Amino acid sequence: MVDRALAPWRFASGLLGAFALVALLLTASGLFAVLHHFVSGRTREIAIRMALGADPGRVRRFVLSQGLGVTALGIALGSALSLFLARSLSTLLYGLDGRDPWSHLGGVVLIGLVAAAASLVPARRAARVDATVALRGG
Repeated sequence: MVDRALAPWRFASGLLGAFALVALLLTASGLFAVLHHFVSGRTREIAIRMALGADPGRVRRFVLSQGLGVTALGIALGSALSLFLARSLSTLLYGLDGRDPWSHLGGVVLIGLVAAAASLVPARRAARVDATVALRGG
């Protein structure tokens, strides 16, 4: 009887978890696509930097800072919005306050790690740009 009474809540929780996972994957793929486009559009600039002596680590940090800067802005706006909407969502949370700092910190860390992983591939690609090939137009 208890299982039947809690079944709708379990289903809703599972569905929300699935949507959260899809949102996380969309975030990672979107950030990856934006940074990939950023690196592709600025290949000549990156090649000039490399030709003038920029080491691959510096180029990698440049691209990572672009991705993580956008992520930091999104985290700041999302955190403010989540704290604002916490009261309306508190009815869906059992045994947890809507403004629980550990939950927010966990979400921020998870999004930060996913963003760093999504930014790493375009950053590594930018660091491997061959200046002579890119400046020749090849």
